[in-house]
Amino acid sequence: MKKLMLAAAAFAGLATTAPAAAQEEAFDEEAFVQMQAMLGESFALEPLTPEQEARLPLAREIMNTAMPEGALRSAMEGMLGGVFGSLAQEAAIDPNSTLTASLNYYFFFELEPRKAEAALAIIDPDWRAREEAEQAAQMEMAASMMETMEPLVRDAIAELYAIYFTDAQLADIAEFYATPTGQVFASQSFAMSSDPRLFARLLGSREYWQAMGGLVEEAAPIGTPPGRRAFADLSPEERRRLASLTGQSLEDLEYAMNFDPSTWEDAAVGAEAAVEGALEDEWPTRPKRAAKAAE
Repeated sequence: MKKLMLAAAAFAGLATTAPAAAQEEAFDEEAFVQMQAMLGESFALEPLTPEQEARLPLAREIMNTAMPEGALRSAMEGMLGGVFGSLAQEAAIDPNSTLTASLNYYFFFELEPRKAEAALAIIDPDWRAREEAEQAAQMEMAASMMETMEPLVRDAIAELYAIYFTDAQLADIAEFYATPTGQVFASQSFAMSSDPRLFARLLGSREYWQAMGGLVEEAAPIGTPPGRRAFADLSPEERRRLASLTGQSLEDLEYAMNFDPSTWEDAAVGAEAAVEGALEDEWPTRPKRAAKAAE
């Protein structure tokens, strides 16, 4: 299952990172075939029985009503435009988070927003426009993905209906959807899934943020976004100003801006097989200083 997830993630990465104009070229047929083979091994699906096949047309009719065309995209757009989207937008334009990323996660800042923005104006002047554009693109990508997935989801659920419900039960379900109440239920069920009340309940829970914290710690953004300046690009005055705003030395700022975050992962992998004493000897010294400075 782990291999399947990695293959799916790698394959999805091709579709989400390549420019739209190059999507067709970015499609890796060999990777897709390999992922299909892994799916076949991990999910050995039995074919429908003749009785289930006979129920499939009615099940599909039900799903056409229960999940009308555009339902998943509308639900996703509702979610992204509601509470979840507002929180995501606030997170995307957080200057402290962006400043931390701009300095390769060597420091973790909690500066006054105006100071963080002033520092970003020096080293990453296009940060706000870039992140807003990235967020808009991600939201559109998510909505488009739902639109692409909808026929597949509709057909898969129709098969499940044919498997789990009898002829009589399917007839009752179809009859319900034919009623005025059933039609309202069908049109509102996916809208309810993106209602702000649902996300307010989730985002207000301790369990959600504990789980989210673990995911954030595992994430390791690698690479330098366009528009971000290197330490060598800064004038002496800009360097002094940046040091004053962040409270860090020029030496540490230079190291942070030239730091390669991937070395953290390399060090962590090497530490897995080492005893605690060996870890102390092998771990990079400057990340230790950074951690201490952040305390």
